[in-house]
Amino acid sequence: MRSLLSRAPLAYAAAYMALLILFAVVFRSIATDFYHTTAAFEPSIRADREHLRDDLTTAFREQFRKAYGGNVAQSKDWRINANDLEVTELSAIDDGLEVTLHYVVWGNTSVGPNTMQARWSTKFTLPSHSARVTMFGPRGPITYVFPRVHEGDMVKLPLPLASITLSTLLATSSQNIPTGQPVVVLSAPLLTEVNAYWAAVHGFPGNSTGEWERMFYLSAATITTLGYGDVVPLTSRARVMVGFEAVLGIAVIGLFLNACAAARQQAA
Repeated sequence: MRSLLSRAPLAYAAAYMALLILFAVVFRSIATDFYHTTAAFEPSIRADREHLRDDLTTAFREQFRKAYGGNVAQSKDWRINANDLEVTELSAIDDGLEVTLHYVVWGNTSVGPNTMQARWSTKFTLPSHSARVTMFGPRGPITYVFPRVHEGDMVKLPLPLASITLSTLLATSSQNIPTGQPVVVLSAPLLTEVNAYWAAVHGFPGNSTGEWERMFYLSAATITTLGYGDVVPLTSRARVMVGFEAVLGIAVIGLFLNACAAARQQAA
């Protein structure tokens, strides 16, 4: 009997930890039922933004190469190299992902044989839900997103380079897109990454880096009844599960303390 009582506190402690992990798994399975008030400020989300920025840069360069059949696009007045395209800033706004695209243009001056180098940036928005067309092919779905150019953000280059527009930078070789229409071509994984980052900044990081750690933290804050309030359940099932874990946590801790007292009394 004494041996059983001495082991009881350990059993309750193990049950407490098992509940913590179990509910973390449950919360992870219904991650979209929770709103994270501080997700946009997390280091992991900022790291996801940098990773997405690099992936978009790679995608824009590859799209450019396919549209022009190589690294270089040129006319009699200007020349652009795909390797000079770079996404320098990303910002998740209410209705989409705001992108700043930097590029370098080499062109001829109007005086003599001299050349000039122009470094410019243009800002446009990839809509979060609208202005998209998805086509299914042998290599999987490809989504064409039609960007919204901000008024005044496509700076007019000095003549004779003024003919360069966003359609020049975001051209496509697809026969399904009208000529002269700027478009961003996103593979299925990249579209998922774009959507995940936009959702994370708006409080739903369910498909972003660190989601298991967030749910473990939520479970720990719930079972200990600490309740910081930075992660909020939005649905009935989420509220029920959070409340159920809190009640179970209190019950198991009560049993643990009772077992410790009984074991101590028995030992005396």
